[in-house]
Amino acid sequence: MFLSFSVAFSGMIMAEVIRFFKLYPLGEIIHKFMTTFIDQKDTGTAILSHIYLLIGCALPVWLNSLSSKIIPGVSGILALGIGDTMASIIGYRYGKTHWPKSKKTVEGTCGFIASIILFIFITSIFYSYEYTVVQWVKFVLFVILTGLLEAESNQNDNLILPLFLFSLTSTI
Repeated sequence: MFLSFSVAFSGMIMAEVIRFFKLYPLGEIIHKFMTTFIDQKDTGTAILSHIYLLIGCALPVWLNSLSSKIIPGVSGILALGIGDTMASIIGYRYGKTHWPKSKKTVEGTCGFIASIILFIFITSIFYSYEYTVVQWVKFVLFVILTGLLEAESNQNDNLILPLFLFSLTSTI
């Protein structure tokens, strides 16, 4: 995964440079494609959300490369690919109770937390994480804290959530 993320990161940077400078023949095509995915958090001339998402998934892999622990290394994928995605889906479809001063919902936060915990417990059937009961309790607490951070964050959380979960799970 280390090499795959590195190649993908290089490709994303090249695509953004081509888009930004509108280099012929792909610049305009990439620009039209990328602008369909921007939101209110992506302001300015550079479109960085896609790069933040990739870095958010890759940084825990890169930072964990010398460790044998699995969960900290995949914390970016857990936080963004599973948790943040489910928070968005569940919050959009079923969200009724909004957090104070936020568009985010309690139901979305619960989806974030439950999806990560469920995913890890299901994968623990196939892969032994070798966690004690106390370590599992810590993991669940860390996921809850990350879910609350996601609920509170109004910025592009694609970098913060993975690094926060990585930092916490590295202590287990």
